[in-house]
Amino acid sequence: MRTNRTTVNRRTLLAVLVLAAGTLGGVPAVDAAHKAVVRAFAYHPVPTEAGIAVVPWDDSHDNLRIRGAFQEALQARGRLLDAEGALLLRFEVLVRRLGPAASEPSLGSVSGGSGGGVTAQFNVWSSTEDSLLTGLHGRAGRRSTVLQLEATLRERGGERRVLWRGEAQTELGDMGRAEAAMRVVPALAARLGEKLTATTVTLTP
Repeated sequence: MRTNRTTVNRRTLLAVLVLAAGTLGGVPAVDAAHKAVVRAFAYHPVPTEAGIAVVPWDDSHDNLRIRGAFQEALQARGRLLDAEGALLLRFEVLVRRLGPAASEPSLGSVSGGSGGGVTAQFNVWSSTEDSLLTGLHGRAGRRSTVLQLEATLRERGGERRVLWRGEAQTELGDMGRAEAAMRVVPALAARLGEKLTATTVTLTP
């Protein structure tokens, strides 16, 4: 770790505070809740004429709402819905907390002297700490809550083969579990039957 700290007197304090304000204000806010990472795995061809039954792992109120979102998204893409269909789409919603606890940004400190003077100590440059020249490092380690929606399409009868599996992850933000899951459903349903490496997509509000 390399750090360069300096102490300034009152005459140069104003100029340093202006630079500090630029550093703090120059970090753009990123609304991660409008993005999702989607990936999918195709194991066998999905017959386009086969009816699909969407079945959650349990009949909770949230899961029934998410099932409705899946049904709407599949119908919009021309898929046949059938409660007794040959294909079974099951889904599960997981919520995880990731990353270390957030650290507040700190560029240094300001203190008053006994004679009315002001002494300010600032981090001018650092490869690991917040500093005027290299910006804020602490924010990169903030804790986030991530929602993961997993869906599996399999045959209802016969060999009961798994034909396709997909998953989507998005930051939960201030949304509820069901609301966040319903937002990523269309992005996941759009890849039904396809193979996709991890791809970031923009979610529709």
